[in-house]
Amino acid sequence: MGFPSSFTAVVFALLLTFLQFSKAANSHYLFNKTSALEAADVNGNNSAEILAAPLYPVSHSYLLEIAVGSLGKTRLVSFDTAVNMVWLQCSDYCRDCNPSQVGTSTTYYNASMSISYNPLSCDHPLCGAGDNHDQQVLAECMDGTCTFKVDSLDNNGGWVQGILGSDRISISDHFFFLFDTNIIFGCATVDHSKYTLDQYGSSGVVGLGLGKYSLPQQISVTRFSYRLPSWVKNELFSPPYVLFGSNAVLQGDMTPFLPGFPKYYLRLKGISYGIVRLDIFGSNAAAADQYHQQAQFRRGPYLPDAQFYAMSVESATFPLMLPSRAYELLEKEFEQDNPLLIKSRLQPMNTCYKGSVDDIADNATITLHFHGGVFATFIC
Repeated sequence: MGFPSSFTAVVFALLLTFLQFSKAANSHYLFNKTSALEAADVNGNNSAEILAAPLYPVSHSYLLEIAVGSLGKTRLVSFDTAVNMVWLQCSDYCRDCNPSQVGTSTTYYNASMSISYNPLSCDHPLCGAGDNHDQQVLAECMDGTCTFKVDSLDNNGGWVQGILGSDRISISDHFFFLFDTNIIFGCATVDHSKYTLDQYGSSGVVGLGLGKYSLPQQISVTRFSYRLPSWVKNELFSPPYVLFGSNAVLQGDMTPFLPGFPKYYLRLKGISYGIVRLDIFGSNAAAADQYHQQAQFRRGPYLPDAQFYAMSVESATFPLMLPSRAYELLEKEFEQDNPLLIKSRLQPMNTCYKGSVDDIADNATITLHFHGGVFATFIC
């Protein structure tokens, strides 16, 4: 994937392999959805209070198995907490879509074959109303058809557009398909996103963001959690999964998300290497202001004079992305402490290092400090 010119991807080779929260070293990676918007109740009482679904790790992303439509045909779709809606590549409409490696005829959703599919009418509350433009999804009526467009899906300007409709969806828990309900989703006519380019046959996205079109908002759950094991360590006995509703048990300390935004932003108050607290803001807030002014994607809202960085939590973004000043200070401390490691000269992987685990200093830890005294420590 590409990276913004003002940022550098930090993927310390052999580092950052274990994440723990204070007072929750043995907990899963739980993120509580604390801000609930009014749900789009399509067919009455949508509830998924007992749902636990496995995630399938492929090519540094995670897929979810779902069944859509009256035929109950299963398909794999990408799982992403940064996306605010659900969409599928549709054989009836898709004229400019990324072809799946396993064959478009087997992965495209066929709306005409599902008797439970209905196009969304232009007078529906989620079509065309100005307050439904959630900074990512734009829905509007064009020539009597309710259409959608999703922008800024990756660093390369990925986007998807198509037609909004509704159909029944259920999610697999390995043995059964649970939580059969109606949701509004997008039938893609154009798909220039990263999600359907992989070799494992993802034919769409299930978005778990804070927007009104996302899955959690439509099924009226008040919280969800997910666990994503390390890609470095072999964790066959700790598979990835997503939990909805009452199954999403919270452990450890908590820090709130920034309210009023359609993505999950945390207040990053500081960074430490070992016991050294890095001066990531400089003598004033100028560094933070510059960081926010450059914000276009995966970087928080511009908040003048804020003494924190708005850091997004995204399940589909694996490199830890930080402001340039933070990288410079972190690199300096790390290289002074670990002189035997060889730094990569390749961009944007110049924060990768080659060497033995034995060459890494015992105190090589990176701690992210969040609002409310909550911290996350990466053990190198």
